[in-house]
Amino acid sequence: MNASPALQLRKQPLQSRSRAMVEDLVEATARVLVAEGYAGASTNRIAEVAGVSVGSLYQYFPGKDALVMAVAQRHFRQMTELLQQTAAAAFGQPPAVVIRGFVHGMIAAHAVDPALHRAITEQVLHLGLEVVDEVQAAARRVVLAWLHQQGERVLPRDLDHAAFLLVTVTEAAVHAALLSCPERLQDPAFEDELADMLIRYVGG
Repeated sequence: MNASPALQLRKQPLQSRSRAMVEDLVEATARVLVAEGYAGASTNRIAEVAGVSVGSLYQYFPGKDALVMAVAQRHFRQMTELLQQTAAAAFGQPPAVVIRGFVHGMIAAHAVDPALHRAITEQVLHLGLEVVDEVQAAARRVVLAWLHQQGERVLPRDLDHAAFLLVTVTEAAVHAALLSCPERLQDPAFEDELADMLIRYVGG
């Protein structure tokens, strides 16, 4: 599904100076979103924090929702890249090792910028951000490929459902901790308990 024009760049920055300005605007949006919330993230405020004119902002972004979308896309792209790196490092290892690596990677991905992740989740999901689903879909593809590689060494027989459950349960637990008790994400016991639960399900 294509995003509406209100959520897209007006034009792509081609020169290094304009690319740097667009990146400054995206970074400023992230900072304002965390510090002042969605309501406080006006285009005037974002331009002020970025150190550019509002007119320059509107050359590239039709409004603040397009800036917020750019922030969300950048954030979730960083999360996806970290998950894929973690998966690549663990691929081929015994099931218990892979599951622990997966849980660690999910926690680390949510810790890329926890304040921003929380702000996006609590304040701007009304935009219908498909990028959230894209992160989970990427994680499911990684887990499904690993389950197929394991074959008879894992207990679940319906691997598509198993991949969905592994990603969804992990995401739900990590996300709940991030939103309500973020200190759990710094506690090795939380990571161990979550990994142990998934290992028992997989049969590792």
